[in-house]
Amino acid sequence: MLPRRSVAFLVKANKAWTAPVGGKRLASAGRLDVVARAVIALLGTPLATRALFVAVLEGPPSPPLSLVVDCRRARPLSSEAEFAQAFSSVLRGGRVEGYEVLRLGFKEAVNELRSTGYNVYYLHEAGRDIREFNVKPPAAFVLGDHIGLTREDEALLEAEGVRKISLGPFPYFTSHCIIIVCEEILRRACMVA
Repeated sequence: MLPRRSVAFLVKANKAWTAPVGGKRLASAGRLDVVARAVIALLGTPLATRALFVAVLEGPPSPPLSLVVDCRRARPLSSEAEFAQAFSSVLRGGRVEGYEVLRLGFKEAVNELRSTGYNVYYLHEAGRDIREFNVKPPAAFVLGDHIGLTREDEALLEAEGVRKISLGPFPYFTSHCIIIVCEEILRRACMVA
């Protein structure tokens, strides 16, 4: 079972590798750099000690795999290289405080969040403006990588009754979405206590 925190982010990484990356550049590992930047961004926010991060990795060689970062226990990262080291260590069976890998696909990760008690929201340009929406804690925000979610993923969320929330009419980088959502939460102070 996933830890329950005030806020969680679920990122679907469509091509991100499910193997240690060694000395490779993360962008060459199925755009694992998107996941790295999202983790680095979240760990750098004031909400980090109240946050959970889950990335569903669907790249080779053995998808799906979910990287779970319990930000309460993980230390802040200053670079993609630090992320690559932690990621590779965990995939090799090593212990890195706050990190674990689970055999969860997208559907299973969404179901885990729901069964843990999270109110799940899908960040999408066509959703209702987050500033006009009452986000109920604990909240989990689903977003995609540079590719986004598939039609099947969106159909699953719709069938589960997951509401769409928008950060505005334009697409943003995954890491930027996380920072914007954290800022909105902090402005409201709805989940800080």
